[in-house]
Amino acid sequence: MCGTTEHPQPTGDLRADLIRGLLDFAGDLSEGHLTRVLGGVFERAGTDPAVDEMRQQLYAEGAHSLEAILGSHLPEEAVAPCVALLAGGVLVRVALQGAPATRDFIEDLVDRVLASTEQRR
Repeated sequence: MCGTTEHPQPTGDLRADLIRGLLDFAGDLSEGHLTRVLGGVFERAGTDPAVDEMRQQLYAEGAHSLEAILGSHLPEEAVAPCVALLAGGVLVRVALQGAPATRDFIEDLVDRVLASTEQRR
């Protein structure tokens, strides 16, 4: 499962690339089995070294495209917090709130995160 995920190719437009990537992630959560896999991983995290390794691989594979997109536009120290806010927002919306991560929701989330990075510059 790790290493087989395909992500949308970046275009160089930060906002558009983030929206496309997060819509892809939301689709994986909503339409696939990713939410159930993550639930099992969260349940067993910290009790099984193999599960902890899989958790790390899932995160690295899932986050690398967002990290690359953000890393080409933002200072290095801003990348990890932005990934956490963006991916975390989608994960909470879909997996915990049980609501769809619509385009409007994701656009608003991206705009809020990008605005916060502008304020810190």
